[in-house]
Amino acid sequence: MNRKRCVAVVFVVLLISLGGSGLWLLGAGRGTQGGPAALNEAIELAGGYLTRQCGEDGRFVYVANLDPNVPVADEYNIVRHAGAIYAMATCQQHAAQTDRREAMLRAVAFLKREGVAPVPGHEDLLGVWSRREISHVGRPVYVNLGGVGVGLIALMSVEKVEPGTTSLDDLRRLGRFLVFMQEPSGNFYSTYDPSQGGRTDAGHSLYYPGEAALGLMMLYEYDPQPIWLDTAARAMAYLARRRADQTTVEADHWALLATARLLPVYDQCRQPPATREELLRHAAQICESILAERPEIPEDAVEHGSMTDDG
Repeated sequence: MNRKRCVAVVFVVLLISLGGSGLWLLGAGRGTQGGPAALNEAIELAGGYLTRQCGEDGRFVYVANLDPNVPVADEYNIVRHAGAIYAMATCQQHAAQTDRREAMLRAVAFLKREGVAPVPGHEDLLGVWSRREISHVGRPVYVNLGGVGVGLIALMSVEKVEPGTTSLDDLRRLGRFLVFMQEPSGNFYSTYDPSQGGRTDAGHSLYYPGEAALGLMMLYEYDPQPIWLDTAARAMAYLARRRADQTTVEADHWALLATARLLPVYDQCRQPPATREELLRHAAQICESILAERPEIPEDAVEHGSMTDDG
């Protein structure tokens, strides 16, 4: 069987474990009931994997085939690199470990060295750039919205466990890029591509607005400037309006995370773009759609508890 382990999958499993309770866990044993001990074990196993897969230069082994004789592609995703940092920093908040701390800081240094750079013509903005030399994909250098959103999430998460790792000025410049990318409707341009003249809607992902909003909310908690809150609120209001009449909506977990941080401070918005009830209804839509699509998997199957057919 051609089996692979991927950094992106591990960081998602880790974040789910850190955010959950009473879950049934993959890898905890066939038919084994989850609980605090099983969750802690899953967190440490996933966190340990990410730590071991972070090289001395701060780059992760992005995909590893369990059969060492099978070659894997050289492609590298800087957005998922940032996501792995987010998971490691969250894991450090749960239980600090020296080796994980060192790997996390190496990964941050790689992100800043190879991805974070100014936007030409907009020196007050910072982007997280996807470059051919790193991604090994033929596309010219560009910034996507999710890269800056998850990059800001990662750096803000690291600030919680290692204050001063990133300067406030750089964090604000990343935040200003997200503000720059927002359209009057509250939606965002998806990509900043110099070869296409700047902001474009190419390469859209349903997760980008939620990632951007979550990054801005984490920045607002650290640096309470109204622009960060207002931009995140407009993004969530846009999604709530666009999905209001849909029976089933996308499994936009990033929007749920952003909404969870937005609601406690929503009364601080200068001009609330939606009612609190509309935001709650949108969050409920996402949750109900996820639950409605949950497959029925036998309790004795290792995939039991998964939200997808393939585990």
